[in-house]
Amino acid sequence: MTQPKPPRSLPALADVCDFWTDHPWPVVRDAARDAGPAMREAIVVAGHWDTLSPTHRAGVLWDMTTAHTIATTDERRLSAYETGARMARLAAAIRHADTLSTTDPFGARVDAVRLAEEVDARLLALPAGWRTEGLRRIAAGELDPLGAVSGAGMAINMARNVYGIAAE
Repeated sequence: MTQPKPPRSLPALADVCDFWTDHPWPVVRDAARDAGPAMREAIVVAGHWDTLSPTHRAGVLWDMTTAHTIATTDERRLSAYETGARMARLAAAIRHADTLSTTDPFGARVDAVRLAEEVDARLLALPAGWRTEGLRRIAAGELDPLGAVSGAGMAINMARNVYGIAAE
């Protein structure tokens, strides 16, 4: 009877994803399959899961589903370009989970989460019509999220101060 393999470290799993073309697909598939639960488990074991913001937890769970999607992809349906981009994102997600499982879980993605939460709060503070218009401008590619909330705030102030029209 074959003994189960011990779980691989997150950095080792990330390395397989980074260099996925150097490995047979079953090795890559197994690494992606193992990475999903390993990311969350490492953070939970370190005692950091409950200290993460809801945004961070959602990000980790989203990354876990990405790992699952890769692990269940049929080798015959692989596209080097699409799979390469997904593997790079998964490797980055695994490394981020590894960072979150250490005693000092701060880095660039943490800063991006803080910015996203700030923009989210600022969007929610806008009147409904202004929030929807800001989202429309983001979706249309006219503005980035930070530009949309800043621009909406300035437009609301100008509408009130220049034209005497209150925001609805």
